Amino acid sequence: MQWEYKIVTLKIATKGFFSSSKDVQPIEAQMNELGRVGWELVNMDFPNHQSFGSNQVTAVFKKRKS
Repeated sequence: MQWEYKIVTLKIATKGFFSSSKDVQPIEAQMNELGRVGWELVNMDFPNHQSFGSNQVTAVFKKRKS
């Protein structure tokens, strides 16, 4: 079985300028769309900046080659 891979950088928005709360709905929508067309999530990385955290997620998806 052969696989095709896709690496996607997803931006994380905060819910307000002074808030540390994250708005994950846009990321969830993107991931659901990729799943709908056959991509399966296999890994996620949350790079962290020492001073102010992270505003992105790197996700790896795979699907069978057709």
